[in-house]
Amino acid sequence: MSAVPLPVKRLVAAARDVLFLVRSDREVQAAVRFMVLAVAVALLAFHTARQFFILPLANETARVRAETAEAESEARALAAGVPDAARLEQMQKRKELLEEEIKRLATELRYRRAHLRACGDPAAFNRVVFTTRAAAPLRFSRSLAAMSRGKPRSQGPFVLHPVRIEGEAPYAEFL
Repeated sequence: MSAVPLPVKRLVAAARDVLFLVRSDREVQAAVRFMVLAVAVALLAFHTARQFFILPLANETARVRAETAEAESEARALAAGVPDAARLEQMQKRKELLEEEIKRLATELRYRRAHLRACGDPAAFNRVVFTTRAAAPLRFSRSLAAMSRGKPRSQGPFVLHPVRIEGEAPYAEFL
């Protein structure tokens, strides 16, 4: 008795029959060649796709995962220093507020300098005091005949600039 089981014997016999058919029949040879070529082309296509598509995507995924892990570790390190981060944020907000205040004060200083330059100009003084602009609710320029300035004198910390106004206007409008 032989030690080889029956299904293996049948498999060996079937393989011998297939080899006989391949050697003797030209159509079977062509079909086997076509199948071998198709398998080779499929393996080549798989290898090409793996080299040009799958591996670069896998490398990119690995790089993104490494960057994500690095960012998470940095975030944990920053989270450990939350008091410092909160203090930094407070300081940045304070810096922004101070920058806005500096801009506001610079604008105010520019306006005050322009006003000081206009103080010696009687026409500018008239525009401010007597509202000679067309948009003013009352126009004193119609009833103003003359205006003269006296000598400036100091009174305590203030410097007074006396002005003499000539013209006619109702008291309520003048006031």
